[in-house]
Amino acid sequence: MKHAQSEANQGRKLSPEHRAAISAAKKGHRHSAETRAKIAAARRGKSGCKGRKLSPEHRAKISARKKSYRHSAETRAKIAVAMRRRMADPEERAKVSRASKASKGRKLPPFSPEARAKISAANKGRTRSPEARVENVGRDETENGGSRATRQIVGGTDTEDGESRNTRGSARGYESASAFPRASRRNIRG
Repeated sequence: MKHAQSEANQGRKLSPEHRAAISAAKKGHRHSAETRAKIAAARRGKSGCKGRKLSPEHRAKISARKKSYRHSAETRAKIAVAMRRRMADPEERAKVSRASKASKGRKLPPFSPEARAKISAANKGRTRSPEARVENVGRDETENGGSRATRQIVGGTDTEDGESRNTRGSARGYESASAFPRASRRNIRG
């Protein structure tokens, strides 16, 4: 009977007064503990849309929307601030470090030729800013912070007396990090 009533009311437009009356009647209403227990028991083990089958059209719509979606500059800035704040916490950094170390030993299955071609196509023509190139240079951290290779490329001092400036880069005739060949930048060891 209840199901038939809900079908009969489907699509029915309520006047603003009627909606206000329903709202007022429901305000302050609380389910009893017994009713809450019944609702919890009915929902236990169920997860929203889990197992729900979507039509190919619906899936295509969702896919198209997700592909075209971009966070606004303001939202990206907020995310960056939140991540910096999160990573400033030593406990959080330790947690991320542990998770990273735990996953390093795991061997991932090799990519299929199709997947490799897809990745290659996605990265073709992609350029990095000079700042990003400098960041990715050497990962050998020293006591003074930063990698020796990075300091050499951007013209920092490498020795304690401050004499050696940009030695490797200038010796090969490279003026900036962007001109420094990728293989050379990766293989620099001070």
